This record gives sequence, structure tokens and C-alpha cells, in this order.
Amino acid sequence: MAITKKIKTSDEPNEEAVLHSAAAKASIEVKHPDGSTTTKDEPVGGAKLFKEPPCTVGFTLGCTIPLAPYTSGRAEVSLSVPCGHGEINKVYDFAKKWVEDRMETVSSELAASMAPTT
Repeated sequence: MAITKKIKTSDEPNEEAVLHSAAAKASIEVKHPDGSTTTKDEPVGGAKLFKEPPCTVGFTLGCTIPLAPYTSGRAEVSLSVPCGHGEINKVYDFAKKWVEDRMETVSSELAASMAPTT
């Protein structure tokens, strides 16, 4: 999304510039053994303004989790983060760690939900 906003620059104190607003987006999808699917979208941080159109760095991780004989569930976690051109490697490292940490939590919750009760 592009917005116009007056910003102060060294040349023109009231110069109008087009700023681009973008926010990170995360999605978690779990396919349960009964065939149902749960999808959860969640914000990660707030919107950030960019002077130029931002790059988007994404990372997705999927995992099939054996739950019982002939039964499994599947989880997929993804994160898409806008950033400046010079921040791509740093943002990739952040996105990768965030997705891996979230996948650990989601897969543990899925396995626990299917654990036999005594």
C-alpha cells in the first residue's frame, strides 16, 4: 500500500514523498488426522514505512507428524516479512528462526492433542 506523507528532507523541509506501508504476515495451517484443517493467520510486529517499495522475504516449513499407526497430522508454518534491500539476509535469518520455533510449538501441540489418555 502506498501513502503520501509530508516528510522533512535536507533539501526541502515540506517535500511530499510516497511512502510504502507493509507488515509481516504469518500463517499456520494444521491438517488433523480426521481430515479437518485449522488455519490461523497472525500479525508479527506492526506496519513499517518504506521510502521505496520493500522487498518481501518469506520462509515456509512443513512437517508430517506420525501420531499413531497409520495416522498422521501435518503442520505448515510460513512467515512473510517486508524489508529494505539491504536487510534481506538479516530478515531471512529472523524469518527462518521464527518459523522453526513456531513449528516446534505447533508440532508438539498436535502430537499432544493425539496422545492416548489413561
